[in-house]
Amino acid sequence: MKTLSKSDWAILGLAGLTALAVGCGPADDDNPLLDCQLLVESAINGGVTLGAGTCYQVDHRLTLSSGVLRIEPGVRLTFAQDAGIAVRDDGRLRAVGTAEKPVVFTGLESRRGFWRGLQFLDTRSDDNRLEHAVIEFAGSSKWHGGEQSQAGLFVYGNGVQLTLRNTTLRANLVAAVTIDGPQADLVLDNNRYEDNVLPLRIAPNHVGSLTSAQTFEGNDGQFVLVDGFSLSRKVERAQTWHALAVPYQFAHVAVIEQPVTIEPGTVLEFRQNTGLQIEATGRLIANADGADKIVFKGAEDINGFWRGLYFYKSFSSENVLANTTVQHAGAAKWHGGEQSQANIFLRGGSDKAMLTVRNTEVTGSGKYGISVENEAVLSDCQGLEVSANNEDDFKAQANAVVCN
Repeated sequence: MKTLSKSDWAILGLAGLTALAVGCGPADDDNPLLDCQLLVESAINGGVTLGAGTCYQVDHRLTLSSGVLRIEPGVRLTFAQDAGIAVRDDGRLRAVGTAEKPVVFTGLESRRGFWRGLQFLDTRSDDNRLEHAVIEFAGSSKWHGGEQSQAGLFVYGNGVQLTLRNTTLRANLVAAVTIDGPQADLVLDNNRYEDNVLPLRIAPNHVGSLTSAQTFEGNDGQFVLVDGFSLSRKVERAQTWHALAVPYQFAHVAVIEQPVTIEPGTVLEFRQNTGLQIEATGRLIANADGADKIVFKGAEDINGFWRGLYFYKSFSSENVLANTTVQHAGAAKWHGGEQSQANIFLRGGSDKAMLTVRNTEVTGSGKYGISVENEAVLSDCQGLEVSANNEDDFKAQANAVVCN
């Protein structure tokens, strides 16, 4: 594998040509005017290493489709307007710095949305790693027609494997990180998001990819946007949703088809008419007994703002709400019957569901607080407080099992 160092002008096709140092900054503190070498597509494919402490300028959108591009500590890549790197297919990007010498991806100008960013598309390998890195001033334009593809780091498709760890994402449009592709294999751990429009925009199936060790500071939207996009609105693998310093905010109804455990202290916000549908083999395990409360609420504090929690064909004692608050839901029906409009709705009959609830406050519904159809089971109910709903606090059909 070739390692590019400060003297490797020939391989870059730049013999006798000096790239501008503007925006590149020094790769060596003893040489503040160090020139950046121009990085071109032919140089990064096939397997290459950018040696420690070097500086490169990228003037166009480059596609890395074969081999591993390894970037060593202290390397700085500076991008012209709307330039970027797309990593796809058999291409791999391994940018691993250190706390003292991070790998920096930045723009020639220090402003939001100056360059395009990094894209990962259908590239599945443990070599795809961004650790102790900085991604700043990106998100200038879309990677494809969808507006969600505009981000500092855009992960697209089901065939991606990527670890993002100990990395700072700063001053990016429209989001620092967008993940669109429900089956991608991701780790997002101990990252810092600062001064972005949004820090994270992810599909529901990737909420569990986030560890609790994330830092959020000065973003326009201080929340993680859970956005189903067009085809990614299901949770299809068992996972834990970790408590963060900011809420999760849901842009669509998320359908939970596998068990989801929610950590104590987690706050989940919902945009208008959205909610959670816990279906079939899906489970909602929100047990905060003896710990910080779990909160389900509207993005605005208005009665009947979001749709609520809907349990459908999920007949299991694993479904639990303990030491939680569910407020301001009941925006609309889950099916044609008026009884389906509630903060918490348990479907009945052949689609019956089961839920254990205790030490929970249910308030501010646009219609009913809790609604339970025939043969559905609502159990325990110790410490359950249901109040301040627009209509009845409880709506239970004749053969429903409530608080037994």
